[in-house]
Amino acid sequence: MALSVVIRAAAAFWIAAVLAVAMFRSGLYFDTAFYRIGMMLSAAGALAACGMAWRLARLKGRLSGERRKAALSHYAAAAGPLGVSALYALSLLRGPASWQATIEQGLRWSAYAGFLLVVLMFLEDGRFRLWLAASLQLAGALLAAGGLAGWFGWIQYPGMVMLSGDERLSATGARLGGFFQYPNMYGAAAGAFVLWQLALLVRERGIAASAWSACTAPFCFAAMLLTESRGAWLAFAAGWLAGLLLHRSEERLRWLACSGSLAAAGAIGYRLALAAGPGHAAAGYGEAASGGGIAGLWRSAPPGAEAALAVAALAIGGAALFGLNRKLAAVAAEGGGGAAAPDGRARSVAGERGDSLGAAAPGGRTRSVAGGRGDSAGATASGGRARSVAGERGDSLGAAAPGGRARSVAGERGDSAGATAPGGQAMSVSGGCGESAGAAGTPGESAAIAVPASRRLAAIAWPIFTIGFCIAFWTVWSAVEVRVEGEGRSGTAVARLAYYIDGWTLLKEAPLFGQGGGTWRALYASVQREPYVSGEVHNGYLNVALDLGAFGLAVFLAMLGVFLLRIGRRDAAMLAVPVVLLTHAAIDFDMSYGYYWILLFCWLALHSSSGRRRGGRRTNAVSKR
Repeated sequence: MALSVVIRAAAAFWIAAVLAVAMFRSGLYFDTAFYRIGMMLSAAGALAACGMAWRLARLKGRLSGERRKAALSHYAAAAGPLGVSALYALSLLRGPASWQATIEQGLRWSAYAGFLLVVLMFLEDGRFRLWLAASLQLAGALLAAGGLAGWFGWIQYPGMVMLSGDERLSATGARLGGFFQYPNMYGAAAGAFVLWQLALLVRERGIAASAWSACTAPFCFAAMLLTESRGAWLAFAAGWLAGLLLHRSEERLRWLACSGSLAAAGAIGYRLALAAGPGHAAAGYGEAASGGGIAGLWRSAPPGAEAALAVAALAIGGAALFGLNRKLAAVAAEGGGGAAAPDGRARSVAGERGDSLGAAAPGGRTRSVAGGRGDSAGATASGGRARSVAGERGDSLGAAAPGGRARSVAGERGDSAGATAPGGQAMSVSGGCGESAGAAGTPGESAAIAVPASRRLAAIAWPIFTIGFCIAFWTVWSAVEVRVEGEGRSGTAVARLAYYIDGWTLLKEAPLFGQGGGTWRALYASVQREPYVSGEVHNGYLNVALDLGAFGLAVFLAMLGVFLLRIGRRDAAMLAVPVVLLTHAAIDFDMSYGYYWILLFCWLALHSSSGRRRGGRRTNAVSKR
């Protein structure tokens, strides 16, 4: 499906508008705010389903088996939320605990299914991936900018900043909730955006994209810290650790270095924002502003100057992060990281003790020049022929295969071999010490070569990460220490445990199929053992089990599992982003927000959809230690 630029731009604008409206309307937590946008999403999904069915029927004889299978997989992916909606509808036949809540949940999930189907339909064109990523980037910028503007008092929105003199609720006296009016949900969303920006920086997709990610990441990180949500911080740590483990060796070092720089910049901006924001907030938010205590003391905080200083510090931190990332990319390229150049030209990469330099000639031809001890060079001539030149103490072999395929074998006391992949693509695998290999295929189909991280890159990454982490830990801990230490006595984690015990008791009354939507809100008072008032069980998975039982929870988890499995096969490192949202939902009620699902489905669709590349060609990278 070849979409015109106008159609792609219009679709991306529509997705960005949906995310913006969902955020501004309290994250679509309240059902009254969800009705209109929910009906629009359901209608859009129905039109998308009809359009995809008509296209498949019209092109039935012209679509290859693989392309037809990919198109049909979109229906299967959207069937997950639609199946959840159907289970809520079936609950009406058994007499649910709340008829209204059951109907509302069924409508919500049908709307999510419609939105997901629209996104997947446009992602059939691989070029739409960039447009969808741009929409998400805009959503992240609005999330951070809107929250910080409310913190500094530049805009007014009810509940944007939660003020409290109770140390059990806030150690600093104020917590940023953003347009969601809930700090925990806001912190989880901001943390997911931070990890997404980090992952994009590690991949170095272009100067403009890297500059945007580097500049927005510190603002998102500072916004996450201002929420003072320990659950969101823990979910962020889980996602960050997943990203560290799932990246490859060289990318892992860049992940560490960028994380250290980002942590230091965001933490410094956070402390400056603490001094700047609550004074504005105390003048216009809630009854706590007119009282004493911490909120009252912050009334005298000077406006303007400190807020500008905080913003400037975050901007400088973003610029430093961008410069660091560019330096890391240069070190990786010089010290052993190989990459495919634009237009299919390839370059070779050298090991530690035998350097080589690879450069691409026009028309996809590749040449490699080597020197020193045991160095080798393989270069392809026109017409797909290959030649190789060996150094002093290492033999090399270069040969051309049919169809422009080339391979070279070289080494100094440790051989390296290059082989070709199907379709004229070339790949190289190196080993030993002092290895180098150059290979080239047809234009646009050269393979990237990856070599283990160099010592020079590690020498930069580890000190930056260590220093940045220490700065961030000391800066944040000194502000929230009193609340963390008091958690064991009567904190919110203890209260959640009471919810979960009562929720389990309620689940045992209908373990297989649940009691319909709104079960917890309608029935928790009948089983509670301690005095509390909470309309949410603070666990999205337990809430689904209460509504739909074990069967519904299995369908729900299968829906998420299919997406995560597809992301793991395509780009496992990107699992760090949904890990934050899915982990935090286990300790809070994020899944009750419509914004949560719209954002999550955008990310899942973006990174699980393979998408046809322009011209149907792909670039492969093979690495070996």
